Amino acid sequence: MVAYDSEIQLRQGLQKKIKPFLADPSLVPMSIFVRIVEMDSQLFILFMRLCKGFRSHFIFELSQLTKEIGRKFQASYRDYFSLTNIYIWHQKIMYGLQVSSRIDLVLRFKLLKTCGGKVCSFSCLGKRQETSSIISDQFTKYKLDCYWQGHSRWLWVHKEEREFHDKNDARSYSIPVTPICVNDFAEVSVTLMSLMGALDMSSLYWQHPKFEPMPDQGDIRQYNRSKNMTPDRNKLQKYFADLSRVCDLEDNISEWFGKEYYEYVSTEALTTHIRH
Repeated sequence: MVAYDSEIQLRQGLQKKIKPFLADPSLVPMSIFVRIVEMDSQLFILFMRLCKGFRSHFIFELSQLTKEIGRKFQASYRDYFSLTNIYIWHQKIMYGLQVSSRIDLVLRFKLLKTCGGKVCSFSCLGKRQETSSIISDQFTKYKLDCYWQGHSRWLWVHKEEREFHDKNDARSYSIPVTPICVNDFAEVSVTLMSLMGALDMSSLYWQHPKFEPMPDQGDIRQYNRSKNMTPDRNKLQKYFADLSRVCDLEDNISEWFGKEYYEYVSTEALTTHIRH
């Protein structure tokens, strides 16, 4: 249905032939394009180059196909969450020389008071057809610290300034277990398509939620790595530390100094380098 050369550059004549189909989805069912992208997510970016309206048509078709996922979510968690919105999120991704797309379904919901004062874990399971034609399980788990309305919360964040991934790819990290209060809104996402393959949306179902007692936040915040490295340390404190909430960066690096000192050292080093 769609032909392209080795450099994925569509010829002008072919573009003119394909444009009417993309401009008017009634000519060719948009589900055909969805199926093609499921088999090769790299084609999504190419299709978007053909027509300005393609992305809108594609996302609309995909949103229709994912309505059942939202219905199952609401049916499974109506006593705990109130589903308020569902939308499709798209991002360009790169892995080595491969340029592709990641398409997620995002579900926005409000936390109900039945979850207050507990740790809530819920998950979904479905089948994913990988690019190698292998069918595998796709399991996604979410975990929330659910406080009562108006309760104070704390979290940690850090930004990686290294150019380990790419000079334009500065990544940020935050606490894995998200703190949320009753009547707050939260969002979770389910990956539909990526370089890993495509999710069989009809196979996805939501598993029953699990609840645990809320951990003592004081114990987590008072965890001190430097103190725990001394000879008189409490060896069990490290063993029982809740590392899903302790900042892994703070735990791994033993020596810290202020940002202003770092800026001073960096400026001095640069000045010395220029001078010599």
